[in-house]
Amino acid sequence: MKKISIVFLSVLSAVTAFAQTDTLNTKTKKVVKPQVIKPLKISLNDDGSHYIQFTGLVQAWVRFNQSNPNSTINKQPIGSDNTFDVGLRRVRFQTFGQLTDRTFFYTQIGENSYSYLSERKFGLFLMDATGDYEFIKKHLSIGAGLGSWVGPLRFSAPSVGTLMGMDGMIYQQNTNDLNDQFVRRMMIYAKGKIGKLDYRVSVAKPFIVNSAANKNGTGQASIGELGNMQNDFATFSTRNPNAQFNTYLSYQFLDQEANKNPYMPGTYHGTKKVFNIGGGLQYQKDAMWYKEANALKPGGIDTISHQYFTAGVDVFYDAPLNKGDGSAISFYAAYLYSDYGRNYIRNLGVMNAADGGTAYSGGAGLYNSGGGSAFAMNGTGSTLAAQLGYKMKDDLLDEHGTLMPYVMTQLSGYQYFEYKLMATFNVGLNWLIKGHNSKFSLDYQNRPYFQQATATEAPRETVRRGMVVLQYQVSF
Repeated sequence: MKKISIVFLSVLSAVTAFAQTDTLNTKTKKVVKPQVIKPLKISLNDDGSHYIQFTGLVQAWVRFNQSNPNSTINKQPIGSDNTFDVGLRRVRFQTFGQLTDRTFFYTQIGENSYSYLSERKFGLFLMDATGDYEFIKKHLSIGAGLGSWVGPLRFSAPSVGTLMGMDGMIYQQNTNDLNDQFVRRMMIYAKGKIGKLDYRVSVAKPFIVNSAANKNGTGQASIGELGNMQNDFATFSTRNPNAQFNTYLSYQFLDQEANKNPYMPGTYHGTKKVFNIGGGLQYQKDAMWYKEANALKPGGIDTISHQYFTAGVDVFYDAPLNKGDGSAISFYAAYLYSDYGRNYIRNLGVMNAADGGTAYSGGAGLYNSGGGSAFAMNGTGSTLAAQLGYKMKDDLLDEHGTLMPYVMTQLSGYQYFEYKLMATFNVGLNWLIKGHNSKFSLDYQNRPYFQQATATEAPRETVRRGMVVLQYQVSF
């Protein structure tokens, strides 16, 4: 972890030195205010109220990771604790439009987490395809299709091109690629505004679990494979899925946010003054199952079905500090309660640089956090999370943009860990060359590794690992 910290601090020091040098020179330079990149839009009528718009996004990662104990790549042990890789975290292309005064459509194709471990010659896949009709102006639109009008929290459906941190709060995407398609699922939804209350409600048909791209549900080894019943450990059921109910309500005290598409911005960089308090839930009957001993039943085993239920509340504040120089602050905090059933844990490493891992003591069959960069991101229990960022003045680096440092944390207590604290921390720096359209982000993450010593003991944190990611994002 010392090596990773040195790498992070060296790059951070270089960027800061450049910023300080350029700031001193601004006394003799002309102040350059940021230019707005106009949207790529085709007007369908004279006043432009009917249109078709196109957007695109690429996020490329360069990463140095201190891998979890006994990580493997292609079933071979990693020769060093550290791994280096380059990958495409996200690629997106959107086409959407207001076809009439009341008819709106939204489509998106893309790819996630394409790295050296991925299948070659990958293809873009359909992410979103919805259409809705506005029955009551501003108050009620009803639509259907493959979409993300979900809860229970703001970043359950994040606008990935406007994130403040490196990768948002992935834990809020509770079933990501388990019984959905990277948060999307077939649904009918209603959305709108009633005064300052923004609402979304949807009823979805989840995908069959056996069709999940990541069938073990973890990104690494965990408690059994997804859909395979385990003794006293809940997993997602492979039965015909029941309907899933989603809602998220947000009372928007100050500036109102758009709700044309389901994706919630991470930060506005001070272009709006937003203060929201929100909350929501997600529920699916008999989504989970597990085995329970029953001495009175032949074979001694009962199959127990269990609901999937999450509920949360959050607060979001994003506002300018000084309208004259463009400085701004962004703050977000959330609480999430999750009930996936008995002892459920999901280990996940985003675009993991390793594809396997085993426990380094205690023998086979015991729980550990998995290989690579995985950690226990979700589980039955509770999570508190927060992020805070400060955007410096617009002309800090003259024509080179400005900087936005940030900090993030996730604090979880899971049933299977006997509610011992599971804490991750991120600290980072955005170099906003052209806002979200062209930016570099440098992020350091510190995460825990949990391991079970014996079958009768709860897992406990044994070591901590670090990861440095440099991302370049370009979007239009």
